[in-house]
Amino acid sequence: MFKKILKNQLIAGSLVLFVGTMFANFASYLYHLLMGRMLGPVGYGELESVISVLYLLVIIATSLILVIAKFVADLKGKGNLPGVSFLFSYFTRQLILFGGLLLLLLVIISPLLASFLHLDSTLPLILASFSFFITLLLALNRGVLQGLMKFKELAVISICENGLKVIIAVILVFLGFWVKGAVSAWFLAGFITYVFALFLLKEVRRLSPQKPDFNKKKFVNFALPVLLVNLSFTSLYTTDIILVKHFFSPHEAGLYAALTILGKIVFFASSPISMVMFPMVVDHHARGRDYRHLLFVSLVLVFLICLGIEVVFFLFPKLMVFLLFGKDFLAAVPLVGWMGIFLSIYSLSYLFANFFLSLERTKSVFFPIIASLGQIILIYFFHNSLFQVIQVSILTSGLLLLSLMLYYRYDKTKASLGHHSRL
Repeated sequence: MFKKILKNQLIAGSLVLFVGTMFANFASYLYHLLMGRMLGPVGYGELESVISVLYLLVIIATSLILVIAKFVADLKGKGNLPGVSFLFSYFTRQLILFGGLLLLLLVIISPLLASFLHLDSTLPLILASFSFFITLLLALNRGVLQGLMKFKELAVISICENGLKVIIAVILVFLGFWVKGAVSAWFLAGFITYVFALFLLKEVRRLSPQKPDFNKKKFVNFALPVLLVNLSFTSLYTTDIILVKHFFSPHEAGLYAALTILGKIVFFASSPISMVMFPMVVDHHARGRDYRHLLFVSLVLVFLICLGIEVVFFLFPKLMVFLLFGKDFLAAVPLVGWMGIFLSIYSLSYLFANFFLSLERTKSVFFPIIASLGQIILIYFFHNSLFQVIQVSILTSGLLLLSLMLYYRYDKTKASLGHHSRL
């Protein structure tokens, strides 16, 4: 039975990415733990507001990963690796040009962002912009590896990036660079990891590029919904931090930032399932094989992971906060379990959204868009306490999950009727 489970590509691939992601996430949480202790609630709240802006920028990169992964998986299924080499070279050139222009724009508008976030300096935001540029290039490498189903290499990259981030951040903050040093670590770690990722892709880069049957219009038509989905889902766990930083005191903003980091344990622990499921559904669908069982297995795995972490959150919230952030953040203890509920519902919704994207069911994009806009509007009008902000997030993510489940039922029924009519 154990051998049979390990031979299942979804479970085996998820296990590899899960283990790798756990090490990477441990390093990521170590980064936040150390920064929280070294910078204190006020400094850490400032850091998290800058990182939240960076997360919104990285939406483009995370969208690119999915889009590249889909087209690479399709070429891999057809045995066209020289075509993969062409896509890699082509998009590298395009991203350097696009990323450079966007970097310039971000530097220009950084004073406006600094004013909204009540930052004393624009330098952390400028450093975050450079981090985004390198993250954009690294996203291409990740997308190619995911499309080729090289899950071990993906895991190694994540461990490398997050591990370096911790080491560099601690050194720079210790030397007195404070928030600027903590943000600089993102760029430096990303650059080193990008060079390493190029080495892992040496087999693809050495091939003679051959232009595949590549339809730019089809690429854009798929990329836009992916971008909107990622924008919406990233907004759901970043704009709340930005709004809290704007509406609440610096101390409360720091407490909420710590809460979100704890809650993201749920998402980061379950996200490898979505990463593995996506190219597998693309591959199964392209070959005309059954793929819905992949969603069912993925949902069960994500649910079990979320349930396990939630039990810990509700039973030992004080221990979790104290171990990760110290006694200065203990006021956040009553809200730990509730933040976990929000991110659990979020994780299940994210899995559904990725399933629909893998099948190019682009109409599903409207559900997360409406949810993210609803969250922003509701938090803007209802922010009497941090608990009320979390309640708004639970409500919007719950309605999102329900709508995606109903859409799945509708899509399945429609496909079944279409199959019978062809018979």
